Amino acid sequence: MMRQHWAEVIGEALTHAEASLNSLEEVLLLHKTEKAISAFLAGINRGAGSLKVLRSFLCGTYCSIRIQGAQSLHAFVRGGKVPSLKELTVNLAGIGQEGMQAFAAALSTSHASALRRLEVKFGGVGPADAAAEVELFSVALSSGYLRRLGELSVGGLGMIGEVQVLCMGLGSGELTSLRKIQLTGVGFRKEGGRDLSEVLIVEKLPSLRSLDAKWAGLTGEGLRALAGGWMTRTPPPLKHLNLKCTKLTGGVADALSTLL
Repeated sequence: MMRQHWAEVIGEALTHAEASLNSLEEVLLLHKTEKAISAFLAGINRGAGSLKVLRSFLCGTYCSIRIQGAQSLHAFVRGGKVPSLKELTVNLAGIGQEGMQAFAAALSTSHASALRRLEVKFGGVGPADAAAEVELFSVALSSGYLRRLGELSVGGLGMIGEVQVLCMGLGSGELTSLRKIQLTGVGFRKEGGRDLSEVLIVEKLPSLRSLDAKWAGLTGEGLRALAGGWMTRTPPPLKHLNLKCTKLTGGVADALSTLL
């Protein structure tokens, strides 16, 4: 309880009307309790001032920001408190549809248009709700407000339904500046590889230079579908392809070699 109280006090102090933090560029929130994270974010939102030059905000590395944290994040982003924010890292595990609606709304605004790097981690929900939450995130990716986004890291998508709706956002055509995609702990399997092949084309991601798909659950058939897609459609101008910890059969390796 004491930790939660002081987290809120510190958060509010950052945006207090009389605070002199005009040079603050980075905030790393490494609290290991969800209540402390939510309290810190609520405190930031409560202050009357803003963090005009804040460029990097990392919160919830070890645990989720939960619903209350997502709602506070939504409020201070849309309220213009962090107009220069370029890097955002958040753990969204278990925030539910209500929390995801708030987070997605925070990204679907001109106040989020400065973002250059976004890292999110999903998980902690049942199969019935998981895809619906990721779909809300994909809608934000398709909103047109993230056209300047250069790097996107997504983790914790264990089911194929989540992967498929993520691909809808990636393939929206609105992420024209995206240079790097990192996918970790994602269950692509065969179907996901096919969906990915329809997204990773120059028409939809013209600036993509790096695909990091280690631990992404791509099966041999999934990789074959990806390689096959690149043989029939023009791939993005990739310079870096990381398939570490992916099992490559002879046939799949040959298919990829043909493209390289």
